[in-house]
Amino acid sequence: MRKELSPSWQTCLLIFCSFLTSYQVHADCDVMAADLSFEEDALYDGYLLGGNGCLYDPVQFTIDDVPPMLPENATTDAKASVFINGSAVIAMVHLNEMQDIANGSGLPVVGIRNSARNGIKEITKLLHRSATTKTLLKNIMKRITLGERIRIVSASQGTFFTSRALLKAQYRIRLRHLFNRSKRKVEAALVEVVTVGAAAPFWPNGPQYVHYINAEDGIPKLLGPKSPIARPGSQAIFATFSHMDTEPFDGCPHDETEGESAEEEKNDFMNILKSLKILVPEAHFTCVYSDFIQDFDTLRSFAPSSGNIDVPISMQPINLQ
Repeated sequence: MRKELSPSWQTCLLIFCSFLTSYQVHADCDVMAADLSFEEDALYDGYLLGGNGCLYDPVQFTIDDVPPMLPENATTDAKASVFINGSAVIAMVHLNEMQDIANGSGLPVVGIRNSARNGIKEITKLLHRSATTKTLLKNIMKRITLGERIRIVSASQGTFFTSRALLKAQYRIRLRHLFNRSKRKVEAALVEVVTVGAAAPFWPNGPQYVHYINAEDGIPKLLGPKSPIARPGSQAIFATFSHMDTEPFDGCPHDETEGESAEEEKNDFMNILKSLKILVPEAHFTCVYSDFIQDFDTLRSFAPSSGNIDVPISMQPINLQ
């Protein structure tokens, strides 16, 4: 005959389980973005950044396990999209850019860290295996294996790691469906890619692309999907506009967060790009682009049967009627 626990033991067990649960929730968070120095940021490359400002270990968690950044003026039950930041962006600025992307798209957003480096390390990190690419690839394969869409938004240097992850995903999809082209096409099309100020020229065919191009921003034309050597992906949409934010820090107040000015002075790489006029903050900042974000499906409705197409846009939503 099974013995029942006494009420006192049941109470103790309940308290103990509650303690374990609360501890686990706290332990899941490796560190808060606000607590990271510029130097410490590099230790969390490829980590997931939640809307609560917490960094999560990508080995233990996926984007679906992390609390996302929600749009400020909209409610949604959609699955989280992913945002990969550009060069020399500290975690707190990344967090604020996530809010911009969430507000512009109307979708919840989880970040994948492209951690900031100083000086030449911002360039040399492109030559090494990237934790950012690894984390993104893991989440792409998880979603499409379940037959679910994944929306990836990446900015500036972050597009290098996005492009690399997509190439690796394409290879894995081919291995999974070696003799079934139709299944390969279906799975690849589950991946939706949005780039802003992209610095990566090569994009594999299969995913659905929307490349936002600011005519005043030299990066996409010199290095990215509008460069002479670019392969922007089949049926890609170029959402084009022209805008210079004459007061970018006023328009993007979070881009000058407390302590960032000092960190920016230490980042020789960013200063070199600015001095050479390759990087124009007034045209290239993520928050400049986020003001022009349109509905993804609406833009994709312009996709040609082959090649690519320019779709002029403004800050106003596109009206198909």
